[in-house]
Order: sequence, then structure tokens, then C-alpha cells
Amino acid sequence: MLVVYMRILIILSIFGVVSGHSAPELPLWAAASWRNDVKTVKSHIASGTDVETIDNWNGKTAMHYAAEYGNIEIAQLLIEAGADVQHRDFDKATALHHAAVGGFVDIVKLLLENGADINAKDKAGEAAMDGAAFFGHTNVADLLKSYYRIVNYGLDKHFMMEATALTPGWYGFLNKKMKVEPKQFQILSSENLIDWRVKKIIDFTSDKLVFNDTATRKYKKRFYRLMPYTQPPPKNINRIDLYYDYYEVKPISGSLDGIPSEWSTSEMITNPGFEIVEEDQRGQSDYISGETTYFQFAEFDDGEWKGDDDHNMKLGIGWNNEGLQLTLVIEDDQHVHFGKSADEGDAVKVLFTDSNRNEVLSEFVFAFSYDAFLKEPDWKLVNDISYNKKMLSSPGFVPPIGYMEQIQGDAEFDVVMRRNQKTIDPATGTTVYEFWFAPETIGVSSLKENVSFGLGVAVIDSDLDSPGIKGWSGWGPESVLFETNPSEAASLILVGNPEEMDGGSE
Repeated sequence: MLVVYMRILIILSIFGVVSGHSAPELPLWAAASWRNDVKTVKSHIASGTDVETIDNWNGKTAMHYAAEYGNIEIAQLLIEAGADVQHRDFDKATALHHAAVGGFVDIVKLLLENGADINAKDKAGEAAMDGAAFFGHTNVADLLKSYYRIVNYGLDKHFMMEATALTPGWYGFLNKKMKVEPKQFQILSSENLIDWRVKKIIDFTSDKLVFNDTATRKYKKRFYRLMPYTQPPPKNINRIDLYYDYYEVKPISGSLDGIPSEWSTSEMITNPGFEIVEEDQRGQSDYISGETTYFQFAEFDDGEWKGDDDHNMKLGIGWNNEGLQLTLVIEDDQHVHFGKSADEGDAVKVLFTDSNRNEVLSEFVFAFSYDAFLKEPDWKLVNDISYNKKMLSSPGFVPPIGYMEQIQGDAEFDVVMRRNQKTIDPATGTTVYEFWFAPETIGVSSLKENVSFGLGVAVIDSDLDSPGIKGWSGWGPESVLFETNPSEAASLILVGNPEEMDGGSE
């Protein structure tokens, strides 16, 4: 105890002596500590002082002290000057240890972004996570839990990803110890940095995780990250991935024009997953959520899905004081209807239920006409034109432009459909459906916050040489596909206030 007291007196005496002198005479490590003396740190860096100069009492560098006292500006200056974020003091602690113990989440993030080892153990065998949890710094603990760094990524002869992650062992998470096993890591995949899905659960025994796969096609145009493997969520009884089963519908101001410009990527749902349990259905584009495999497309009968260009969908739904607006964007080889019933060609079926998903309130089916696109007149004459409800239902168009039916319910609705067939490859294109549904569609006289309902959407896929239902994507497609089943729909609730949107609702 006496030794510790003497050290404190000596340190204080050093601070007292140097305080009357010019800034560079104050040691760099001292300027970076409780003084937070940015000017002196800059002077040291400008004069060429070694940024790894240590305090001989404890082995700490200026980076250790900046992290310990939460001096973010000094920490940034030191890193820019080449400071070693992995340097260990006499207790084998790194700057990350000190920042985590102090609860300085900004410095923890800065250190991790600049190569700090999340797994570094001090003399006591503890990592930064242990210190953060012991002192109750939940913000730091959450950051450490979520930060898994991809250090190498390639698509040369095979798909390969190498990353760092927490090594196996016991870690403190929010004042509780949790054992991290090698298997408790999973690779998440996303096409748009919004909709992350589990691609693979990995099982490795070291802190360097390497995932290889020889099939590279399915990994192109995707993003990846690592997350800790957690206890799988319970299996959803209605076949929809739990991540997509509940959805908050936000206010939107838009118009029906067949151009989905009012929707940003983050607002649209891309290929929501569903479980396939029927023997005559074949799942494609699979991913894992919990212990359940979900699919983004189902093949049926003799249908064949050949990839995203063949068929994929995005969906956006919003509300305002006038009603619900639903937009579907379908990328496919072709998307045209072959006959007079919904099961004879490409089509969209939409179903609305009550809030408990017990009763079907409304059901619709929509499609473009096969004749209007692939017979006379040539498809180029009708390409990229918005067809409204009147044009679609008018008997004056020969051949008819589209197919539209309100199977159940009598509430007002409107629709605009637009097909943009690509001229370079006429076998690919985009179909946009934009719908407006009156409040009565979901059994209410007006829309307001906290109104809830069920929604089912099935996007039916067909083939020219083999008409009929050959496959589908959708959001709870089993609720509306062959026969109505309201319990298979997704659950939606209205949130927000349309009056607070810029420009108000239209």
C-alpha cells in the first residue's frame, strides 16, 4: 500500500513540475491522460515524439491513457500518427481493455475499426467484454457482441470468407456470464444491406473463422457479416419466417403511376421467406432462420426456377388517411397471363384478413394479358405504359390488356400496372403493380394508428410452354394461393401519423 502511495506522490510531483514549463516537456502519455491536453499531444506528434513512449510505472502508452480517460480526439490523433492499438501494458491490457472498462463506446469502436483484437486477454485472462460487463457498460457490451470483423473475402476459384470473432470461452454479457462455443457463429447474407438472413451456421475451433464454398454463383452481388449464433427462435406455425410475420406499416405519400419511386430500398421487403412442407412443392433460394429452412421461391408441378432473372419480387406497403397503398415489383423472364382464370398464367393474388387472421375480408387477383404482349400488336407498342383500372377493365381493348377480379369484398380499390420489357433481352423485364385499397378492405371505416389486419400475397409464376401454376413467391402465399387460409397470412399494424409527413398525405 505504501508503494502505491509513493507512486501517486511521485506522479503528482511530476505533473506539478512540468506544469510550469512549455507543453512538449509534459510527457506524451501524461498529456493524453486526465489532462486531455490536445495541444500538447499535437506538439509532441509534430516534433516527432515516439507515440509508443510508455509510462515506466505501468507500461501504458498515450493510447492506453486516451482510452482509459475517454479522450476521443487524442485517440484519433494517435492512431493517425501510427500508434499501435495492440500495445500491452505491464498487466498485458490493451487500450481496448481500458476503453471498455471506462464505458467509452466511441473509443471502443474506433479501436476495433483500426485493428484492435477483440479477443485479447490481460494478465488475469479477461477480455474487453469482461470489463465492460463487470462495470455494467451495456452500450460497450452490445457493440462488442455485434462487432465481428471480416478480414478477407474472395470469389476467385471458390467463395471464401475469413473473419475474427470471439474465441471459445466464458464471457460477461450484460452482468451475466455466457459460454461462447465455436459453433455459436453464423454467416448472414444480404442483397441490399437491409434484409439480413442466416446463410450458414459455422463450426470452428479457433478464433480465425474461414468459410469456403466452391459454388460461387449464389454468392455474387451479396453482402456478408458475422453474428453470434443464438438460441433459434420458435418455429412459426403459419410457415412464414418470424422475421417477416409481423410488420409495421408506416405512412407514405405516393401516387398510382406504375413507378415505385416513393419507395426506398429499406422500405421494401425482398423475397420474404416461407416454409415448404408439401411433397409436391420444391423450394429454391433457401436460407436458415433458427433451425428452420425457408425458401424464397417454390417450384410446382413441372415448373423450374432458374434464378433471380427468372423470378423475384419486392413489396412495399404504406398508409395514409385515404387508404392502403401496396406496390409489387416483379423481375422475371416474362410476366403475362394465359387465360381467363387465375391459375392459367402469371398473376398476383392479394388477400386481407381481420386482425386475428381468422376471417377473409377481401381477396383480389390481377394479371397482364398474354395476348396483349405476345401477339399482335407487338409488345414494343405497349411496353412501359401505365394501365389504370379503367383501361384494364374496358371491353374496348382487343385483345384485352389485363385480368382483374375482386373475388371477395366490395370495398373500393384502384390499380395501375406497368410492364417494362427489356429491349436487349426480351425474355427479361420488370412488372410493377400499384394498388390502392379503401379502409373498408380491412373492415374499418377509416385508417388510424394501431389498426391491425392480416395480409397474404402470392406472385404466381408460369411458363409459355406449360401454362398453369408452375411456382410462386410471396408474403404468406399459402394464405391465398390455392384456397384461402387466413391463418397463413402475415400480421400487419399501422404505425405513425400521415399528417406528420412532409407535404402531408395525398
